[in-house]
Amino acid sequence: TLTGALGGNWTPALPAALRGRVAQGSDVLVVRYLGPRRARLTNFVPNAAGARVTVDTSVLGPVQAGRTYALTDCNQVSFFTASSVGNGGTTLVATDVGGAEYYSTTSAYLYETTTVAYYVGADTDGRLGLYRHEMRRGGAAPTEVLATGVLSFQVLYGWDTSDPLPDGAVDREGTGEALSTAVVAGGSAHARIGQVRAALLLAEEGPRASGTNPNRPRPMLGATITPQAVETDRLTTVYDITAAPHNHLFGY
Repeated sequence: TLTGALGGNWTPALPAALRGRVAQGSDVLVVRYLGPRRARLTNFVPNAAGARVTVDTSVLGPVQAGRTYALTDCNQVSFFTASSVGNGGTTLVATDVGGAEYYSTTSAYLYETTTVAYYVGADTDGRLGLYRHEMRRGGAAPTEVLATGVLSFQVLYGWDTSDPLPDGAVDREGTGEALSTAVVAGGSAHARIGQVRAALLLAEEGPRASGTNPNRPRPMLGATITPQAVETDRLTTVYDITAAPHNHLFGY
């Protein structure tokens, strides 16, 4: 049941920047994507504790410690937090990268990244809506309301469990909690995500039609959501979408 209270417990735990912002009973979808600027990789030394990386920063500018970047060669991508930055921002340690991954200086680039969270939150009068929050290290992060009247946001993930190699088919579907503990071929199932299903419970503006029950429970991707009291007398509708993440299609 959606209570509308902010806070509560999530599994996995919410990032610190989102605690106290998210309506209890709703999911949070965190999206990371590459920025437009990049730096050519000039040296990559594998290390299980973090690869030693050197880049040409003439376009990207100096790398900053504590910021999130990504290495990619179009066949794989690794997100990481830069540490031990030196030589004017051209050398760094790619934390947790370099144990199994390898990037060639002939094809790999370093990119700036942006991390954005989508969630249901409440305004000052208690009305719920869909929010977009850009997550940054240090400084104030902007938060914007994408749509008002969104009462709940639910997400399910589908992944390929074929072992040892993926066959491109979605074999299992589950919540973020199930995904966080799933293991496929000895590694995290996150690399095998082939499908994401998202659903929104929206409340219409204006009075309801007579003889209707606007607060009846609504099924959403396996969950049953009951609108909170503040939304009384507003008709509700569920919208859902199924998407295949880029580079996670058949033969990925």
